Amino acid sequence: SRHQHVRCFPRLRAQYVAPYQGMTNNDKAPEAKPWFIQRAIRALFYFATGLMKIALLGYCCMRAYRLRMHAVRMYGYLIHEFDPWFNYRATEYLAAHGAHKFFRWFDYMSWYPLGRPVGTTIYPGMQFVSVWIWRAMEMIPATS
Repeated sequence: SRHQHVRCFPRLRAQYVAPYQGMTNNDKAPEAKPWFIQRAIRALFYFATGLMKIALLGYCCMRAYRLRMHAVRMYGYLIHEFDPWFNYRATEYLAAHGAHKFFRWFDYMSWYPLGRPVGTTIYPGMQFVSVWIWRAMEMIPATS
């Protein structure tokens, strides 16, 4: 017979029900929501999560801006420690001497009178990008 394993295992006989064979309307699963309601709920969920992501990103940007502007609010609009001049000199040194000497450079003009070990006290990303841009611009032929 088709359901011979059920005869061997009497406990399975009560649990096994063939789908829609001999079932009444009361035994059927409840009707699913129409497709357009399911789609509307899904769209509302995606809209809400997208809105939450945008709000979180905006909050993080606002906090980052406020953190960056803290010195301006506390001390006013002035350049602290001549950072632009140091970055300019560091970029010139990198372009003239290369990365190996740049990371071993001890700058006596910074942090006077002690000096500054540049290789261990700098984030060199800006200097490297500046040198790469400058060298890329040199490769562009001049037009008359």
